[in-house]
This record gives sequence, C-alpha cells and structure tokens, in this order.
Amino acid sequence: MDREALLCLKSNLSDPRDALATWSKNASLDFCQWHGVSCSKRHAQRRVVALDLEGEGLAGQLPPCISNLTSLARIHLANNRLTGGVPPELGLLARLRYLDLSHNALGGKIPANLSSCSGLEVVALGSNSLEGEIPPYLGSSLPSLRTLSLWNNSLSGAAPASIFSSPSIEKIDLSMNLLSGPIPILSANSSSVLRLINLILNSFSGEIPSTIGNFTSLTNLVLAGNQLQGTIPRTLVRASGLEFLDLTYNNLSGIVPIFVYNFTLLQYLGLGNNAFVGRLPSDMGKTLPNLQILAMAVNHLEGPIPLSLGNASNLEAIFLSTNNFSGVIPSFGSLAKLDTVLMYSNRLAAGDWAFLSSLTNCTQLRWVSLSENNLRGELPASLAYLSKTLEILDLGSNHISGTIPDEIENLLNLTMLYLNDNLLTGKIPSTLGHLSNLGTGQFGEVYKGVLQTEADPVAIKVFKLGEYGASDSFISECDALRVCHGQQNFYRW
Repeated sequence: MDREALLCLKSNLSDPRDALATWSKNASLDFCQWHGVSCSKRHAQRRVVALDLEGEGLAGQLPPCISNLTSLARIHLANNRLTGGVPPELGLLARLRYLDLSHNALGGKIPANLSSCSGLEVVALGSNSLEGEIPPYLGSSLPSLRTLSLWNNSLSGAAPASIFSSPSIEKIDLSMNLLSGPIPILSANSSSVLRLINLILNSFSGEIPSTIGNFTSLTNLVLAGNQLQGTIPRTLVRASGLEFLDLTYNNLSGIVPIFVYNFTLLQYLGLGNNAFVGRLPSDMGKTLPNLQILAMAVNHLEGPIPLSLGNASNLEAIFLSTNNFSGVIPSFGSLAKLDTVLMYSNRLAAGDWAFLSSLTNCTQLRWVSLSENNLRGELPASLAYLSKTLEILDLGSNHISGTIPDEIENLLNLTMLYLNDNLLTGKIPSTLGHLSNLGTGQFGEVYKGVLQTEADPVAIKVFKLGEYGASDSFISECDALRVCHGQQNFYRW
C-alpha cells in the first residue's frame, strides 16, 4: 500500500531535478530505500514513517493519496515549489508528529482537519501565502505542540489565546502577517516552557500584557513593528534569561525599567523608534556583559552615553541616533568586535577627539555616523588610521574646523565620506582620488550620466534599499543634499 501511495505522490508532482528518480514501479530497489523515504524497523511489514525532501525543487499540489501513508510521523518538504493548499487529508495521519511545509507557495486556509493529528509536535508552515485566521485548535487540540511557525504569510484576525496557553509550546513565530488586535491576555497557567515569541511586523495594538511575565523561560521576545503602546510591563523582570529583546518600531513610552539593563544574558536590546525617555544607566556596560547589539535610536533619551559601554566587550553595533544625548563621546577602543557606530542627530561633543583615536583599535569597524551633533575642533591625524575595513564615515553637519588630512587615503575601503556643513578650510586633498571605492558600496553605487535637461554629466546614486541599514544611509545622503542645496555648493564631474 505504501509503495502505491508513494508512486501516486510522485505522479502528482513535477520533479525537474529528478530527486524522485529512484521512485519507480519497475525498480527492484525496496521502496524503503528510495530517496527521502524512511521506514519503520520494528514490523515485519515495513511502513513509511518519514518523508524528507527539503529543497529538491518539487512543484505541484500535494495529492490526497499522501494520507494513505498512514504510519507517517514526519513530513519535511520545506524549500520546494509546492502550490495549492495544505491538504485537509493530512488530518487522517493519526501518527503525524512533525509537519514542515515552509518556504513553498501554498495558499488557502490552515485546514481544520489538522486538529485530528493530536500528537503533532511541530507545525511549520512559514513563508507561504496562507490566509484567513489562525485556528484556535492549534493550541487547544494539540497538547504536544512544541513549535508553531506561521511566519511570512497573509494570516489575519486576532492571535488565539489558546496558542500561548498550550502547556507544551516552546516556540511561537507569527511574524510578518496581517494579525491585529491586542496580544492575548494570558492565563496564569500559560506555558512555563515557552522560549520564543516572535510577532514582528504585524498590526498588534494595545499594551504589552503584564501576564507576559508568566513566561519565565523566555529567551527571545520579538514584538517589533507593531502598534503597541504603554510601557514595558514590570512583570517582564521574571524572564531573567532573556537573550533577545526587540520592541523597536512601536509607540511605547515612559522610562525603560532598570531591570532591562540587568538581563545579564541579553545579546540584543532593541528599543528604538519609540518614545522612551530618561537616561542610560552609568553601569549598563557592566550589567550587560553579553550585549552585541544596542538599538535605542529615535527616542527621547538624554544625558551622557555611559563610559561603561567600553566594558561590553561583545558589542558589535551601537544605534543611538536621533535622541538628545549630550556630553563627550566615550572611548570605544576596547570593543574589538565593533562594526557600526550610529549616533547622529544628538548633542554630542568631541572633547579632545580621544574617542576617534580610540576607534583605531577597532579593526572590524565598517560604519561611523556622527553627523548633526556638536563636534568642534580640528580632525585629528588619527582619523587616517581608522580600520581599513571602514566603508562609511559621516561627520557632516557639525562645527569641525581645519583641513582634511591628506592621509585620509589610508582608508582604502571608504565608499562614502560626508564632511558637509562644517567649517573646514583649505583644499580638498588630491589623495581622495586614490580612494577608488568612493561612491560604491554595500548600500548602492554611483553612476555618471547625462539628463535630458542638463548639458553636463551628473552623478546618479542607485540605492540597494533591500540591504539592512540602507535606509539610514539614504537619509544621510538626503540630508547632505539638502545642506548642499541650501549653500548652492554642487560639484560637477
């Protein structure tokens, strides 16, 4: 029976890479040895228990006859080109424990029949085109469910509270859908083993429920890109094992609770693009020893940037732009892994420029943006000894005086240099011509062209807005053009 079911499955699928070449009615090979097929070893009549055919280029619709493989416990058909819907006949597979159809082109609704597969532990249907509401049974009728992954679909409506109340659930990923309404108010009996909640890029509204603190095993809480309001609930302090906290791009406000800076395992702290107020704790670099990404841009934070950040030896990126930070920029020379420093649009001062000299120790540095601050004085000679990995240096819209060091030619990989709207004097160094990468880089390229309305050649910048960080680079370019236009200081080829 299983042999015929497998041949039926093959006959309904397009197989351009011949992944199913061994699946043949004329083959002498035992069907349990066919590519991607696993069989039980305990019974005299061997039965198919698993299909593992990820990334084989299979196309077409899964036929109802797949349900004839009644001993199936595992279906792993991710990263193919399957179309149609999720077959409701899968509900006949009473022994099914694992279902992964992610990264295909499946549409329609999640079938209600899956509620019959009461032993399901993993349901992964992410990156398809599924629509409709998330069935509540995924929480109430699947008592063994550990992983629910429905990301990147077109699911709408509210998120069922039953999912978060499932006693065995460990990972919930509903990101990049069309879900709305409040995050469910969770019961006191909510899962204590839940480790990951990812609701990024939906339209959830209201406040973060205080009952989120019931999930004491949380390591990843990702609620970015929604319409959440209010403050960070103080009950979150119970999730002391948090490693990844992303609340960016919401409407949250108030002072960030001090306990957030005491999550010693935290690697990513994302609170940017909200309306938080207050100051950063002076010792946060010591209380967050594992921090890799600090993302708190576009808020109303004020005061100095803590000197202790230099103790957070794992820091790779600092995003503190568009706040009201003041004082002298601290030294970050001890941060060997530092890649990105974005602190533009604040009220920061350069002091004796020791911070810039300290950055010469950061050998992986790629992007520094300190525009629209209160940097004064002359550029130090150490500027030329920043890491040769540096691609973007933005010091525009400050009060920098003196000349541009000739040694800037040492920055061989520099693709973007902004020194506009300062008090610089003297000649533009001819050594800039040695920087062959200027005008091209990760976020775009500059071309020379002629417009119909212009007699002279002009520079045309083409941005790769799909790259992470490209939007910040685009904003910097626009600000530079705005300043140049106000000063009528255009340069031609």
